[in-house]
Amino acid sequence: MEREVGEKYLLYHGLPVPKETHSPESLKFAQDFTFVCALGCASVSDTQHQWG
Repeated sequence: MEREVGEKYLLYHGLPVPKETHSPESLKFAQDFTFVCALGCASVSDTQHQWG
């Protein structure tokens, strides 16, 4: 998902992210965490909003 942009930035989902604060590994962790959270939120909302 990320690729290098110049010397100071990584491109992450189309957004330049400073290399000083983020590494490819931290972006991968953030992506995985967001995906898991989205799955968890979807499963919670599915059980809470059942049509009866």
